[in-house]
Parts: sequence; C-alpha cells; structure tokens
Amino acid sequence: MVTSRQARGKFANAFAAFVQTDVPYKLAVMMCGFLPAQLAAAFVIWWTTRESGVVRMAVLDESLLYGLGVVAFGLVISWIATARHWPGKPVLYVALALYSSYMVHLVHVLGMWSTPYLMLVPVVAFVCGVVFGPRAGWFSLGTSTVLIVVTEVLRFSDVLEYAPAVRHDAIGASPNGWWVASAVVPLAGFVIGTFTMTMAVVLAAELQARRLDMQAETLRRSHAMIRRYVPSQV
Repeated sequence: MVTSRQARGKFANAFAAFVQTDVPYKLAVMMCGFLPAQLAAAFVIWWTTRESGVVRMAVLDESLLYGLGVVAFGLVISWIATARHWPGKPVLYVALALYSSYMVHLVHVLGMWSTPYLMLVPVVAFVCGVVFGPRAGWFSLGTSTVLIVVTEVLRFSDVLEYAPAVRHDAIGASPNGWWVASAVVPLAGFVIGTFTMTMAVVLAAELQARRLDMQAETLRRSHAMIRRYVPSQV
C-alpha cells in the first residue's frame, strides 16, 4: 500500500522530471491541461455574466473566443515544435505574448482597474517563471505591462472606451450574485491550480535537498573510510 508520503514523493519526482524536459514539450503538456481549464473557465464566465445582465455579451464573446484560440494555437504549435525539434524559446515567447494579449484584452473589456481579473497578469507570470524559468516569467509580466500601458494610453486618448463590455447603467451600486460569481468562481479555480503547482515545486525542492544531503553523507562516510584504511592516498 502506498503511503501519502510515498505518493507525495512520486508526485514530486514526476514534477521535477517534467520541469527539466524540453521547452516545447513542457509547453505542449501545459497546453493539453490548460485547454480544458480554459474552456471550463470561459463557459463559467460566459454563463454567469449572461445571467447577471451586466455585460454586453457580444463584446465579451469576442474576448473569450480569442482566449480559446490562443490556447489552441499554443497547443498546436508546441506539439509541432516538439515533433520537428524546433528551438523552444521562440515558440514559448510567441505563446506567452499571445496569451498576454488575451489577458489584457479581457481585463480591458471588463474594466482595467475595476475587475479582479487583473490579478491574472502576475499569477500567470509566476507560473511561467516556475515552469519555464525566470526569463519566461519576466517576459510574460513585461509583455502584459507594456500592453496595459498601451491600452491605457489609447483609452486616455479617447481611442478606446473604458470597460466596453460592461453596461454601466445596469451594474448599479451593488452587483448581483451572478456578476460576483463570474469573477470569483474562475479565479478561485485558477488560484487553487496555482497553489497546487507551487506546492509541487516545494515538494520537488525538498526531495532534491534530501537527495543531496544523502549523497553528501555517503561521500563523507566514504572519505572517512578511505582516510582510515588507506591514509597514504588521502
């Protein structure tokens, strides 16, 4: 019977091995898991916002479909890159740039500074940094930041409208439960997934540290035996 400690160890081993694989393969595996999650989140957002009566659905639908298209494109291009042994970094950066544009677009149509979806930007950057390395995390955060600045400049120049998907006359002083659920439910799932991945990183790091300690102890004992029995060679 497998104990919980053994199960955690196996999970940490698998995650550590996954993080060390090639970039296109990691991206492909991530997208395989992320596409169903994106579909589920898009459906929840679409359903709850429609029921709330607060959102212009035609505008929001475009953003949600764009997000699904970005994830699907990332999945296809990453598997092609894996099969054809393309350099991983360009494919990764293209996928991150496209997803950053989706996040900023979603935040823009729902209100840049009035929607909790803005937290997606730093959280996605954190996940990218954990899985693909610090440069990928900084690239995701930097790209999103630049797009946010450009969007706000265009808004202050009266080129773009603030929160074009939101019916400001319908939201009122106290948003209804559907409107709250449209943000809380998808974000809660995203945060739980991020927390799980973070714990996997912690477990993998602890396992690696224990292995290094065991190897160091083995070397210390071996060195002590050599000093004891073959002092002239030490």
